[in-house]
Amino acid sequence: SRIEARKYFNIDDDKLVLLFTGFIKPYKGIPELIECFKKIFSGNAILVIAGKVMNAEYFATVKKSINENIILVDRFIENEELQLYFNASDVVVLPFKKIENSGSVILAMGFKKPIIAPKMGALIERLKNQNELLYEESVEESFNVLKGMTSTKLLEIGENNFSELDKYKWCDFAKAF
Repeated sequence: SRIEARKYFNIDDDKLVLLFTGFIKPYKGIPELIECFKKIFSGNAILVIAGKVMNAEYFATVKKSINENIILVDRFIENEELQLYFNASDVVVLPFKKIENSGSVILAMGFKKPIIAPKMGALIERLKNQNELLYEESVEESFNVLKGMTSTKLLEIGENNFSELDKYKWCDFAKAF
């Protein structure tokens, strides 16, 4: 449950939790994500960045910029653990610099999560039901929109994302990758 998942991470229930999960690579925009998060959100939000770092030099840059509101988990997240990360989160943030398709997007949709991502590639069509959270230039645009949303609206977007998956078959996703 959400409560159990947040206990696992020692996160208060009243916090807004943003999640990035996946391999941590330069094209995924993590330093920009951290800087925008620190600029827009104060102590009322937590950013969880979880995944295997693929470049030690890049990781050094990422690690230098974290603060007490950022949880950084540098390891491959096993399938059994993924539900803890997604259930603890309110929103999934995927600030890719380039993208055609993403398993993380499909996974987030399956967990009924709203997704902040760039307005590009297959994401435009796949996330058309939550267009207001897609950004043109910077994740900061979507963070500003997010700040004005109610928890009810976020739940509605997550439900819509989950419903959108009904339009696809797994073989459709396999072809995309």
